[in-house]
Amino acid sequence: MDRPLFGILSDDLTGACDTAAQIVSFGFTAGCSIFPKRLAYPKVLYDAVVINTQSRCRNEREVKQLVKRGMQILKEEDPAFYIKKIDTALRGNIAIEILTMMEFGFKFAVFIAAIPKLGRITKNGRQLIGGSPIEDSPPWKDTVSTVDVPSSDILSLFQKLPNLTPILFSRGSVEELNQFFKSHSSFKRKFVLVFDAETQEEIDQIINHIRSYQCPILYVGSIGLMESLTKSVCKKKAYRPIIWQFPSISSKRILIACGSTHIASQRQIEHLNQTLHIQPIPFSTKKLEKSSSSAGTIEHDILCVYVQPEEIKSSKDESITKLFTDWVVERIMLEKWDYVIIVGGETAYYICKKLKIYNMEIIGLFSYVIAISKPITKTQKALPLILTKGGSVGETSILTSLVETLRSKGERT
Repeated sequence: MDRPLFGILSDDLTGACDTAAQIVSFGFTAGCSIFPKRLAYPKVLYDAVVINTQSRCRNEREVKQLVKRGMQILKEEDPAFYIKKIDTALRGNIAIEILTMMEFGFKFAVFIAAIPKLGRITKNGRQLIGGSPIEDSPPWKDTVSTVDVPSSDILSLFQKLPNLTPILFSRGSVEELNQFFKSHSSFKRKFVLVFDAETQEEIDQIINHIRSYQCPILYVGSIGLMESLTKSVCKKKAYRPIIWQFPSISSKRILIACGSTHIASQRQIEHLNQTLHIQPIPFSTKKLEKSSSSAGTIEHDILCVYVQPEEIKSSKDESITKLFTDWVVERIMLEKWDYVIIVGGETAYYICKKLKIYNMEIIGLFSYVIAISKPITKTQKALPLILTKGGSVGETSILTSLVETLRSKGERT
């Protein structure tokens, strides 16, 4: 292989990892750069090059700089497919990031935000979670969030960008693409083709149809898109999803660090406590000194620490995430762990940054949304495998299932 198959830019680290893990689950290889810098190993080593820009909460000027830097790197790598990974709850600087990437030679972007397996679909141009528009869905009503509640109207994302025109393709209208490409190829404007999709099979159909066109296409979406695109690439090679098998370790020490205050993550922590009787420790700048390596109780070789929504809401210190990650990193460096499970994109980013992890090799996928990574660092201390999950994704029992699997010599896709 003289060029990567996939070049991916993601606006947060957990998204970068779980998108790459979809590719790995089909037998390909993937490397992820924590920052928008070149991967520190030969590019022929990986089928997918993934760059985290960590730009979701940045201002417009910073976003453009980070995305341009990432695209310059990807252009040098020359992948066959360019992908912009987005948050399917439509948070972040989605339109600006897409436009910035399209300035590198793309006239058309294909926008598929649905993840049907997670109950996230696109209907009439609106993004639904659990059957409700984003702004009306329970997660946004019940949780303390550090970002504004987005609108479910995908086309409205682009209303402030006159040079970028969104076009909605409803279900069953994929055949209309032939006429669209013929009639719009000479236009100077750039187009974002937004697709409704309610099943994974629909996404498969859209991707297979799009791939029949020879013009440069920027693919925009998340793990639903990535699953279909990867399947379409390896279709003729008869690839099948592989099952990640955790190594057999007699005594497994597990550190769980949940920095996300999203209600989905909070419920997953609660389920872990109720089912496996693992008492999670709420992180507090007042009650839990970040410099105390002895703080917290390890039960059954498992330590679970999490940030409560109330801590974010009442704290006047906006650096609570950094304080939390400082404490977690200290525990990682002072003790031996076999696995570190990190929940939340910001949390994962700051932990990796503090540990001087600049690249990760994505080696497995658990339960569709948890990426298993081998950190690559210049520090002398051998680091454990790192498992990352976005704060808003996964069923309530996902952390419980993961811990049960790690305790045994189990397998799970």
